[in-house]
Amino acid sequence: MVEKKEKRSNAQRVSDVKSAVNVAVHYLKAVTREAHEIRVEETEFDEARKHWVITLSFEAGTDAWLSDRQFKEFRIKVEDGTVLSMKIRKIG
Repeated sequence: MVEKKEKRSNAQRVSDVKSAVNVAVHYLKAVTREAHEIRVEETEFDEARKHWVITLSFEAGTDAWLSDRQFKEFRIKVEDGTVLSMKIRKIG
């Protein structure tokens, strides 16, 4: 699990799901350079904590035959788009 609070350089309120997904994708690409075939799997707004929970899946690796689909869950603060956490999302 990566616990890193990264503020966006142009901090803006992330009030819609599309913006939250864009933040998650940008963060994933910044920390996982080998990620490709990125897909949105789940989105949720946590009203009590005022943050988005976004699950992305992606292929990792350069060889399509050896590539493995991975899932990551992101928590993104509505107030300013800060990525509060990125962690492995276990499936099954």
